[in-house]
Amino acid sequence: MFDDGFDDLGAGNAKTRCYNTIYEQYGTSADIVHADCTGNACKLTCRNNGQPPVHIWPDGTQSERSKFICRGKTFWTPARGTVGC
Repeated sequence: MFDDGFDDLGAGNAKTRCYNTIYEQYGTSADIVHADCTGNACKLTCRNNGQPPVHIWPDGTQSERSKFICRGKTFWTPARGTVGC
């Protein structure tokens, strides 16, 4: 196996006050993105390249985004969409 350095991201911390996880909210998994949450702010990083993931809105608009915020219960900012790398 090769070592690209990105495996060092580890398990991460996806704990926030929201009932749903950041992975559930944005249709992704810990195998795809690394979550580092402090308080209710989460910074996501792609595991395959160490870059910020792409947030895709329901209308198909895409933007690179790494910061996601739990507002409480099941409310997140941004409110909708998926995350991919």
